[in-house]
Amino acid sequence: MPNWKKVAVSGSAASFTSLNVDTSITASIVSSSQFIGNLTGTASFATSASNAATASHAEIFTIGGSQMQYSNVPSTSAGANGIFATNTGSFAGAFYQYTLYSGSNARSENATAVWTPTTSSYTNYSTIDVGNTSGVVGSVAIVSGQIQLNILTPTAGWTIRAVATYV
Repeated sequence: MPNWKKVAVSGSAASFTSLNVDTSITASIVSSSQFIGNLTGTASFATSASNAATASHAEIFTIGGSQMQYSNVPSTSAGANGIFATNTGSFAGAFYQYTLYSGSNARSENATAVWTPTTSSYTNYSTIDVGNTSGVVGSVAIVSGQIQLNILTPTAGWTIRAVATYV
């Protein structure tokens, strides 16, 4: 049996009843319970941390030379729904992930697009329909120097939630 030492720990991120350790201190956020374990070995850990009680969100994130965008589009009529548009000169391709649904009909898709300033190519892979989504069709088009992801819906009332990663 290891040589256990009992240490009381408290903090703003969680409430600890107790923490039993053997030679190294490692924490696990456990609310109103105990963490007991053999913590031998090599570890690196921070001496301090913070936890946000509230957070806000952004719909566009830039990571290195790529960009991620989020969209939530309710279709108000039948026809083309513009989901994303970005300058063709900024990136050379995109990976789209989206879920679309209306009532008891739904499906998810992964789509890939690549383009030059004047030409684009698009392909997608989708789940099997829940219900019937046969009239819903995705495509990309270059319009006024921007690549656009469009989702054609046969009726109003569809919701399209999507994430785009541009590279």
